[in-house]
Amino acid sequence: VCTAVDVTKEVTIRMQVEAAESSLRNAIELAELATWNIDFEKGMIQYSDRLQEWLGIEGATIEIKDSPRIHPDDRERVGNAVSEAMRPEGNGIFDETYTIVNMIDGRERIIHSSGRPVFDESGKIISMRGTAQDVTLQKELQKTLETLVQQRTEELATANAKLEATNEDLVKSNEELSQYAYVASHDLQEPLRKIRVFSGMLSDKPENADKNKVYLDKINS
Repeated sequence: VCTAVDVTKEVTIRMQVEAAESSLRNAIELAELATWNIDFEKGMIQYSDRLQEWLGIEGATIEIKDSPRIHPDDRERVGNAVSEAMRPEGNGIFDETYTIVNMIDGRERIIHSSGRPVFDESGKIISMRGTAQDVTLQKELQKTLETLVQQRTEELATANAKLEATNEDLVKSNEELSQYAYVASHDLQEPLRKIRVFSGMLSDKPENADKNKVYLDKINS
């Protein structure tokens, strides 16, 4: 006696799932992403090969209590972000950029990590899955650019200060020149007045040559 069951639908679905998983793996590999999965029921964390390399650990799965090191400056912030994402009434998103430390050589690496928690029907958290991307180079470039911008800003501020000082000097110099011109003009008025007086006297008395010579000498003087 033989029986047969049509499993076309199940096989088709399985193949579609496998194709989707393969596409996802390819996308993750092309994007140079690492993946992680926290199983809260078992108290374990699962890391992809790339993340194991970054963290300097051996074995894809380790206990949560033995989780790799996060830089002390970021530890509290990351812990708070995980706690917030784990709350059923929270936003349900973990999205942070922080520094991890390789447990073998101590190398620091900046990663951008994001993930979402999974809850059961009662609202109890089961797991949290996510990805991580190495953004060390981008952050170093950003820091370098920020430093250059700061330096340039300071240089421009110094140049502007010098320019303002030069303008103040020019204004002061112009004021001094104006005052000098006024004084010089005032001082020149008296000799010019005398020249006009003597010239007038010569014009009035052209017949007196001796006196005229005296007047001319005074004008020349």
